Amino acid sequence: MMPSKMRSGLVVGCLILVMAAGAMADDIREMRLFGPPNVSPYGDGPEPAEGFFFTFDGLYWWISTPEKTPIGFPDLTRNVYFGPNDTDMVVQSNTHDTGFIKNHDTDGNRYEIGRIIDRWGWFVSHYNLSGQATYDTLHDVDMVFVDDAFGPAGARLLEGWYVDDEVAGTAVLRNLPVTFDEIDVVNRVEHWSVELNALYRTRRQHHGGFFEFFVGCRYMEFDDEFKVDAIGATLTGDSVDVWEDNNRDGTWEEGTIDVGDDGFPLRTLGNSRWRTRAENNIVGPQVGVRWFRQHGHWRLSTEGRFFAGFNNQNIHQTGVFGSQLDASQLIEGRPAVFDTTGFENKTDALEFSPGAEFRIDLHYQLTRAISVKVGWTGFYLDGIARASSIINYEVPTMGLNMGNNRQDVFIHGLNIGVEANR
Repeated sequence: MMPSKMRSGLVVGCLILVMAAGAMADDIREMRLFGPPNVSPYGDGPEPAEGFFFTFDGLYWWISTPEKTPIGFPDLTRNVYFGPNDTDMVVQSNTHDTGFIKNHDTDGNRYEIGRIIDRWGWFVSHYNLSGQATYDTLHDVDMVFVDDAFGPAGARLLEGWYVDDEVAGTAVLRNLPVTFDEIDVVNRVEHWSVELNALYRTRRQHHGGFFEFFVGCRYMEFDDEFKVDAIGATLTGDSVDVWEDNNRDGTWEEGTIDVGDDGFPLRTLGNSRWRTRAENNIVGPQVGVRWFRQHGHWRLSTEGRFFAGFNNQNIHQTGVFGSQLDASQLIEGRPAVFDTTGFENKTDALEFSPGAEFRIDLHYQLTRAISVKVGWTGFYLDGIARASSIINYEVPTMGLNMGNNRQDVFIHGLNIGVEANR
């Protein structure tokens, strides 16, 4: 299957060719691409170019991180036991959060193509960024999950039995701790945008510059993924000594069980994993303005856009709790009724996601039609769902908390490029 970014680039490329093919050949002949630059100051300087134009930028951008949130249910603690006695109780809380996620630079490309004749025209703009990803391995991770009571006896999934040290053969039901020896965590962001605008250029202003006003529509995707692979210690070998209640009648006996290829879990949830992906599909109208002025070989330009986006959020979560659990075996220190559980959760939401973009560029004219440029772009976007912030840490099927699906995002960075007839 073709990657989404490649598909989007192909669609944009086809759109550009369809719109530009009729006029491109004549405009290119008239450009005199490699003719000497027109930098004469006579009459307040040269008139801006008309006809077909093209711009390419290499991007070096940063994407802001999601709000820091605990890995586990926020502000929740549990009284858990590491043995049958009251003195074995500790208060467990979340020990790690998403503060490890960093907004390191990511590269990308931006293409703009259009045509202007007699101060009226159009242009298409498209950019995409390489996936920005943060990887980390966290050790000795305590997590707190919501574990609601169920059934007439008020049982809980994270309860298990401990054999009483003083009265052999009897057991006490206790809340079990949830601890992972290490978790491998990945946060990944993918982002691209395409826009189509109608363009109007003013006559020369008194100060010598020009304004270009444009209006159009824009579509963008901002996809955020948070993935956890949680690993608990396992005992390897042929067999392990355990206390078992084989008949589930309160008769606990010492015995041995086969460990198996996967090992015997020494943690409550053994090995678990979950993946949450938040897809923000944003579309809406856009207005903007660009100002530029040339002096000799140099040209300064600034432009701003306001985007009224409507965000169709698609959220998808999959995972497995306790891949090594076996509820058919009642073993000391293991969950009494919690078996290996796979889960999948989906939801949609429609949010308003306004955005504002600002660019500033310094251009140097090499030939009559070709210039190079360097600049900065900043883009603010609101109403974005970030995957790590909408996870509902609850057994047995995790879940999605859409109460925090409206975060703001700031994207900014450098762009270096070349342009023809712009």
